[in-house]
Amino acid sequence: MNFILCTVTWLLLSAAAAADDSVQPDETVVFFPTCAHFNEDEQVWEAPLHGWVFKPEEKSLTRRFALGALRRALDLEPTTEEEPVFHKRGWLFVVDNAADREIAVQLGSRYVILAPTEASGHCTGTVRLPAAEAKRLARERWIRYQAVAEDERRVLSGAIELAPPEGISVISDIDDTIKITGVGNHRIVLQNTFLRSFEPVPGMPELYRRWAAAGAVFHYVTASPWQLYTPLDEFRAAAGFPAGSFEMQHFRFKDRTALNLLSAPDELKQPAIEKLLAVWPRRRFVCVGDSGQRDPEMYGSLARKHPEQVVRIFIRNLRGDSAEDERFQRAFAGIPPERWRLFEDPVDLGNALPTSH
Repeated sequence: MNFILCTVTWLLLSAAAAADDSVQPDETVVFFPTCAHFNEDEQVWEAPLHGWVFKPEEKSLTRRFALGALRRALDLEPTTEEEPVFHKRGWLFVVDNAADREIAVQLGSRYVILAPTEASGHCTGTVRLPAAEAKRLARERWIRYQAVAEDERRVLSGAIELAPPEGISVISDIDDTIKITGVGNHRIVLQNTFLRSFEPVPGMPELYRRWAAAGAVFHYVTASPWQLYTPLDEFRAAAGFPAGSFEMQHFRFKDRTALNLLSAPDELKQPAIEKLLAVWPRRRFVCVGDSGQRDPEMYGSLARKHPEQVVRIFIRNLRGDSAEDERFQRAFAGIPPERWRLFEDPVDLGNALPTSH
């Protein structure tokens, strides 16, 4: 597998083309949804922006070789029916990331230039919007923006959600929490990720929609790579899950993370959650995960560290375990029993959100 991954890396790096610092007509931009917080001292909304610039190169023979190398590295043999799914998702891992691009985005009458893209093609920035301007631009708590492109026929748009200083926020895992993945069986995970249509966990879309109707803000935090954002967000929308911000991991073939492509260690997710807690110190957080990996231990640690913020923990019980098992008693030691719960059927949670105060 190491040889194959090195081959993929060589193919991709040898195909990288030098260009000027503007987004080229044959390149595309994906903006990831983010969440803005309100700076009460200055009466402005501070909104992070996050984009990814890459060249799809659908007709590139080099990319097709790289896609084949990826298939062999993952030891996947798609059927005729599965091949289009593998091509669509796998291709996102072999695109040509565009470095040193500068993107200007427009929010209403305001223009912001993001930092130049890194080697991964990713770029970030921050826009500060006065309260009155944000109120004018927002539609149901969301502000839409778009990249300033020379080709006016292309619409490259993104979205920012406004999350007030107080309220309920839901931090949700994705794999085996809202999407059936099969974590624990590496081969099943790869097949469900690259070959099959994503399937929602029964009852979870309805549960999240009830919470959204009650005013909750959603943050989807996963250790899956950013390359899977587009298919995951398409799944989210098709299944009827509420829109929300995404936090995912960076992945490049030249990194050692290529050997554990779909792993979900705590060190990738916990810092992202800690950052959310720091940005909204007065919001109350509900953490939702599953028992397949380390969600109970991670959420339990966060609840002990931030008892005034992490007020509910809901864990999808994948194996029919008991809440009295040593694992869960240790994971949630010191946390009031009414603040955490295992569940198998989302219906059992009802409208289990706490009040916002």
